[in-house]
Amino acid sequence: MFVPLTKLCRDVCHYCTFAERPRNGRSPYLSLGEVLEIANQGKRAGCREVLFTLGDRPEARYEAARNALGALGHESTLGYLAEAARREGLAGLVRNLDDGRVEAVAEGEAESVVRFERAVRQGPSRARVEYVIVEDTEPPATRHAFLIED
Repeated sequence: MFVPLTKLCRDVCHYCTFAERPRNGRSPYLSLGEVLEIANQGKRAGCREVLFTLGDRPEARYEAARNALGALGHESTLGYLAEAARREGLAGLVRNLDDGRVEAVAEGEAESVVRFERAVRQGPSRARVEYVIVEDTEPPATRHAFLIED
């Protein structure tokens, strides 16, 4: 199932039908309660994975996004996404590498990690995933959170 964490985006792509501008009376982000409710509805319907959809750094463009994130206790959309991943029971990190690749490390219950791997293989709507390397390793004793490094 898809969970639209936010429909705001800093970019203006004229072909995009996903992104929206902030609207009065409507929160720019789903609450974690709303995220969990959508996930539970999907689970009851037989869905086995959660794919978060969101625009690229809407907080860079919209004051409403910055204010909403502040009220949620976050400075960035990715930080809020990391909290949602933690709620799924995952620890790990995602970071951009200098050569353009993205490194993602996830640990948690096997079912949660498999859902995460499926989402990585699919990639975001505007990304091209050329290959995914999966390695089973022992988790480091120090990682107990989900981090996003820019």
